[in-house]
Amino acid sequence: MVIEHQPFEESDTFTFGHGGDRRILVNSFDWRRRKLVVRMNPALELLMTVQAGNVEVDGVRGPITSEVQAGNCKVANFRGPLNLSVQAGNVTAHGRLEQGASKVRCEMGSVKIGLERGSSVKISARTQMGKVAVEGTGDDRTLSGGSKEIVVGSGAGTLDVECTMGNVRVVVD
Repeated sequence: MVIEHQPFEESDTFTFGHGGDRRILVNSFDWRRRKLVVRMNPALELLMTVQAGNVEVDGVRGPITSEVQAGNCKVANFRGPLNLSVQAGNVTAHGRLEQGASKVRCEMGSVKIGLERGSSVKISARTQMGKVAVEGTGDDRTLSGGSKEIVVGSGAGTLDVECTMGNVRVVVD
């Protein structure tokens, strides 16, 4: 793991700590004035939590698990399965799903997933009071209640979308 950052002032602190659940924490970091870059092996699994902040991920091929609470998350060029949970936040993801089980749970936020050409996934969408739109499949649908299944490519992987009061949009290139 390689960490790059802008120089700190004397009053700033930056610490990593391992808890019982093996999480790495960054404490007392002024996100508005500083940018923190963490480079990792892109084949590894990435787990992240965003609370009232912003995170950008690019080029991760391993599974990505993200929980967003009142924050923003952008994921570019993904290749592995996604497990996204959004509570009053925004997630934008663009990449390819070819296998494995992916999930999107959106309570009161907004999620946009762009599936690149070559994706192979069976999409199962359910919504209660929110909206789920699937576009670019020839069977474009917007759900405002109920469920729908759509197959992209041969349907080798799965994408389970559940929306409570937010908006989820899946766009197939």
